[in-house]
Amino acid sequence: MSNVLIKPIITERSMMDASRGRFTFQVDLSANKGQIAAEVAAVFNVHPVDVHTMIIKGTSKRSLKARKLIKGANFKKAVVMLKAGEKIGLFDITEQQTK
Repeated sequence: MSNVLIKPIITERSMMDASRGRFTFQVDLSANKGQIAAEVAAVFNVHPVDVHTMIIKGTSKRSLKARKLIKGANFKKAVVMLKAGEKIGLFDITEQQTK
C-alpha cells in the first residue's frame, strides 16, 4: 500500500465495525493521525472524519528448547471513521463470497 498504511486488519470485530463505517488498519509506529487520514483519503478515494490510534504491545511466547521468553514486536493500529455512506472495498465480504 504505502509507507504509512501497512495492511488492513480483518477480524470478526473489525468486520462488524466496517458495517458501521469504521475501518481498521495496521500503520507505521511513527505515523500521526493527520498522515493516516491523508493516506486513507488518497489511496481509497474516501473522506475520513475521525481517526483513533492505539499501540498494541507485542505478545510474549516461551521457547521450550532455549527456555527463553521471546517477545513479539509492538505495532500501531488505527481505526478510521468515514463519512456516512462511504466504504472501502477491502472490507466487503459479501462481494468476495459471491465470486
